[in-house]
Amino acid sequence: MLRWTDRFLSEAPDPDPELEREMLAQFTPAEIVELTAAISIFMGFSKIALAIGGVPDDLPLMEAPTPDWPAR
Repeated sequence: MLRWTDRFLSEAPDPDPELEREMLAQFTPAEIVELTAAISIFMGFSKIALAIGGVPDDLPLMEAPTPDWPAR
């Protein structure tokens, strides 16, 4: 699941066939959709919190651009 999340949040979010097989061995396609949707929601809320200043000043932050996906 962590590799799936890392890949999804990377600049090249398309999963490689091996990772896709690993996910399908553990989860149904419907579960993968739900997990991926949850990752998207978490990423979105994280960006909203940063934009409105809803994080403590002493919290270490890492800025990552929103992936241009699908690539144009």
